[in-house]
Amino acid sequence: MVNKEKHPTHQFNEVDQSPGVRDFAINFEDKVWKARVEFPDSDKEKLPLIVGLHWLGDSTTYAEYHDCLLSKGFTTFDAILLSPTDDGLLWSDSLNVEKVNNLILWAKKLWPVDASKVIITGYSNGGNGAWYFAEEFPETFVASIPMASLYKPQKATTVPM
Repeated sequence: MVNKEKHPTHQFNEVDQSPGVRDFAINFEDKVWKARVEFPDSDKEKLPLIVGLHWLGDSTTYAEYHDCLLSKGFTTFDAILLSPTDDGLLWSDSLNVEKVNNLILWAKKLWPVDASKVIITGYSNGGNGAWYFAEEFPETFVASIPMASLYKPQKATTVPM
């Protein structure tokens, strides 16, 4: 549900953080950012955040990727799983860079996220994105897991792959 009257951080903070999977949308300026999030049933005070970037697809690919790969592959990590949509763009596109960085920032600020345990992963186009974000924002991630990627690294990164 999108509420155009509230600042994006207020909308983000209203996402139900009880255990389970849910979709949400944030109205930000003239954009709507959609994502799927999964909160574990955990008694830990702070949790890792795993950001999953999907392959190229349509407006529902983020949910398909989340359910098919991210959730099944990382269920035992006792982490918050976050899968934004790429809106038909490459993950390195400035609109997606803005989206992913803001979602991570808000998650670290408003959800029970351990800021020292943020991982980025992705498959195909998302694998390229995982490489890109590790290169460009190494201070954000403790690890990057690119899969089925053809990304040609542009510079060295300190983020373990």
